[in-house]
Amino acid sequence: MEEFLDKLCYISVDLHGRELFYLCALVTNVTDTHISFEDTIKGNEDHCFRKIDIVEIKLSTRGEQQ
Repeated sequence: MEEFLDKLCYISVDLHGRELFYLCALVTNVTDTHISFEDTIKGNEDHCFRKIDIVEIKLSTRGEQQ
């Protein structure tokens, strides 16, 4: 997932059976176990999830990093 660092991404997360979608997330940190990002659609809210909870991650088509 390090290849997504500092890029805008679409991220899908399965959190205890509840699926969360982030359409334009700026990945800010990637560790061995976690990924952190800002939700640019919701005022740059910070989020951090375990990598094993990430269902899908790919480059976003919703916007370009400025």
